Amino acid sequence: MNPAVFLPPAAALLVVALWIGPQRAEIRDIEHRNEVLRSRIDSAHLARSEESDPSLAAKLKQKETAGSEGIDWIKFAGMQDRRGGMADMRAMLKMQESLFALSADELLAGLEEIAALDLPDRKKDQLVQAVIGVLAQKDPELTLDRFADRLRDGDGGMNWQLAEAFNRWIDKDSAAATAWMDRQIEAGTFESKSLDGRSDNRRNFEAALLNHLISTDPAAAAARLAAIPEEQRESVFTQGRFSQLKPGTEKVVAGLIRDSLPEDQQAGTLAGISGQIFHRSGLEGTGDFLREIDATPGERSAIVNAALNMQLNRDPEAAADIEATRAWIEKQAPDNVERLTGEQLGRLTRSHDFSEMAAKALEYQQASGSDDVLVGFIESRPSGSYEEMTELTEKIADPELREKVNSQFSKIPNRTQAIETTR
Repeated sequence: MNPAVFLPPAAALLVVALWIGPQRAEIRDIEHRNEVLRSRIDSAHLARSEESDPSLAAKLKQKETAGSEGIDWIKFAGMQDRRGGMADMRAMLKMQESLFALSADELLAGLEEIAALDLPDRKKDQLVQAVIGVLAQKDPELTLDRFADRLRDGDGGMNWQLAEAFNRWIDKDSAAATAWMDRQIEAGTFESKSLDGRSDNRRNFEAALLNHLISTDPAAAAARLAAIPEEQRESVFTQGRFSQLKPGTEKVVAGLIRDSLPEDQQAGTLAGISGQIFHRSGLEGTGDFLREIDATPGERSAIVNAALNMQLNRDPEAAADIEATRAWIEKQAPDNVERLTGEQLGRLTRSHDFSEMAAKALEYQQASGSDDVLVGFIESRPSGSYEEMTELTEKIADPELREKVNSQFSKIPNRTQAIETTR
């Protein structure tokens, strides 16, 4: 994706500062997308505030004010295209290199200089996050000791960086990092102010620690997970920093999930984790994952369905080869072939002719004698009109199943939209 199109002006500085640099971890989970969205919204507000504050533009054009061994913080803060495009990436990367050239003490001194600048708070916050992002790579222990109090403040961007520092520290000295975290828990650093008692910060730190322990000390990982309230364990795997599943740990992870989560959460959690496998090695790797964890029929169905949905987004042409898709389903989830085939056909109506996909579903129904393919097709919310969907529902042979699907179909938002469209 072209960054000049994707990123708003102020977000360019934040992205370069936080995510460009050697050995940065690949961030996949939904929390990263939430942070980017938050940054984009803040950037839009900031752009408007700059337009209404001519003095800010003047400040950014002032003579360079150097500090911290030549870092010009004012210039760094203003390094963005006023026409709304991406910043000068060469200049930005050069500035980033200058940050990495500083020692930990110089970076701390830079934070004091930034605090004294006559700039809007959002600009200062961006600079602070840029500096701490580099400091976290150079000295994660120092970063966490110095800024642990920020974990109490609910600062999303800062919390993410501190979690990244913790992740790096674990790799260097897991015992020290674990002891630090336990001290913070005891001190109330991770106490939540939300009504449900959930702490996003603790979830992220626990996920990073768990991901490390799974490959080094599975028993400790199990004990750690057991100490987390049951209603919060799923989010450690699905919303925390549990990423980059290490080869050879698949069975251990599956065992932890089965032993620690309620039964109705296990298949979905495994399906979420399997996304890492699919992105790394596609359908073939997903099949290996199913075999490695000795997946149950329910787990197979959830994981296969998730993989097919991801394939549709990544490789629509391959996903549209329904015969090949069905053959793969038959191999990986033989107990749910018809249902999964129907769901895939339903998803394909987003980009293919509805009538063609519906006819295919009917063809499989007649060949197999199973209504499951039609049920899967209808409940995947395809893009047909109300009349088309109703006609298809009537072709479900089992009257009880037909009534059940009709009852569910009446609650699907697409049905109401289709009714309005056909009036």
